[in-house]
Amino acid sequence: MKVVGIIPARMGSSRFPGKPLAMLGGKPLIEVVFRNALRFGFDDLVVATDDDRIAETVVLAGGKAAMTPSHLPSGTLRCAQVAQAIDCDVVVNIQGDEPFVKPDQVEALIRAFDHTETEIATLCYPLHGDSPLWEPSSVKVVKDKLGYALYFSRAPIPYARNLPKGVWTQHHIYYKHIGIYAFRRDVLLQLMHYPTGKLEAIEFLEQLTWMELGHRIRLVETDEGVISVDTPQDMARANDYLNQIQEQG
Repeated sequence: MKVVGIIPARMGSSRFPGKPLAMLGGKPLIEVVFRNALRFGFDDLVVATDDDRIAETVVLAGGKAAMTPSHLPSGTLRCAQVAQAIDCDVVVNIQGDEPFVKPDQVEALIRAFDHTETEIATLCYPLHGDSPLWEPSSVKVVKDKLGYALYFSRAPIPYARNLPKGVWTQHHIYYKHIGIYAFRRDVLLQLMHYPTGKLEAIEFLEQLTWMELGHRIRLVETDEGVISVDTPQDMARANDYLNQIQEQG
């Protein structure tokens, strides 16, 4: 099975303009994400971007970059655009704002495709406190007994009707989604042609369109989350975390 990693990165983030070139540990974020992804053992690794400055940064770091149109609304579509020209079986979308993903997490994600029926796979982990349940930026997911996603939401799901807020995770396992996806290449290319579904339009979660149109998403559980960089405040936390890692050796 040939597996290719694609890292989508664009300059026009609404919450953090210029994010890929913001500095993490003295290096541009996109370089840190790229160098971390080199550890995952992909057959090929490409950064998909709409900006020459990002592409130049990646090339100077020894990587490959592919230019994609600026109008593409999501990293998934940016990956699909690049995947059209790549011969592979599985494409892993490593988000350009996820610098701390671990090799074992990606390895587990890829193993999901040992099951021939797997079309799309993504990561989740159990929450150990109630605070993220109420944060709209924290996407929750409910899964069935076979390990497939039933629904993703920014709201706390399932809703614990008879319990007070603050103790829900003591009585039920709640899962937070980690936005790293792997796709069979032919499925990824199908996604390019889908209009935005009604559920995605209201939750702003693209995976809901895929599910609404009949695709099943296999959930791969990991023990812990990863620090992502969505805002300048997140970057400050990421730098603190990186310093802790370096101090620990």
